Amino acid sequence: KIKFESLIANKNCIMIGECGLDKACTSNFDLQKSVFNYQCSVAKEIKKPLIIHCVKAHFETMRILKDHGIKKAIFHGFNNKYTVLEKIMSEGYFVSFGAAILNNKSQANALISLVPKESFFLETDDSMLSINQIYHESSKLLRIETEELIDQQKINFNNFIQ
Repeated sequence: KIKFESLIANKNCIMIGECGLDKACTSNFDLQKSVFNYQCSVAKEIKKPLIIHCVKAHFETMRILKDHGIKKAIFHGFNNKYTVLEKIMSEGYFVSFGAAILNNKSQANALISLVPKESFFLETDDSMLSINQIYHESSKLLRIETEELIDQQKINFNNFIQ
């Protein structure tokens, strides 16, 4: 706890993440919830947004966020069903799309155009793709120029961290 709190207190730390819940890993789920609750309480106290890692636990994650009054969170690497996206968006949270948008059969590829341009981010995460590839493919899916998309991402980032 001490190391975590000292790291996030640093003025260069503008967000806390990745944190969240993952039902596909071997870590004890109750322990995950306990740690995530702690991270949310600290994030709320120091007023920093969260970057959420979430696998098969979106509704549990959103319930904890709501319980802590967390208003700013990004569900990163989003590649899930429309019903999950709809719930995330209705709560005012953001999603971030990555390499999955390059797969024509992925949920992310099909859903990116349904998210308001002010409500999503783009990422590479742990893929070997460059962010330029992600921007290029996203701009094709959204039928906008890459530069317009990049400009919007800058606006989204600045609005998100305020």
